[in-house]
Amino acid sequence: MNWSFNPNLVGPWDEVFPPDPTVGYLYVMAFDSGWTKVGLTTNWPKRQQSHKSTFRGLGWALSQEPWKSCVVPRDDLGLIEMRLRAEARRTSDGNAFNPRVAGVGRDRSKPAGTELFRGCSFEYLVAFADVLARTDALV
Repeated sequence: MNWSFNPNLVGPWDEVFPPDPTVGYLYVMAFDSGWTKVGLTTNWPKRQQSHKSTFRGLGWALSQEPWKSCVVPRDDLGLIEMRLRAEARRTSDGNAFNPRVAGVGRDRSKPAGTELFRGCSFEYLVAFADVLARTDALV
């Protein structure tokens, strides 16, 4: 059986399984620490589990049910995610996150995380991301 993405068989709001590297999703996750994570993935279940585990290690828990977009062609996804990050940065309190890794400390040679924002409205970012994904995915 061929598992390649066929837009005639998959609607833009369906989840593709097994994961297909030619399509992906935007996502927004809010944590009880006040930080919001935005990003993209081609494998939502794996990414969601990975983030829950990583941030649990920092003592953070989800404060909202994570949101993921409709299916977006991979070629468009990077640019769409950049627009989402720019909006999150614009609406955040301006703080950048640079996590301390146990046994390693902070890697000051690298910039602070660019997909974590504090002070954003989760609901606003979900609405913004949803419009981006739907309009670009349907073009």
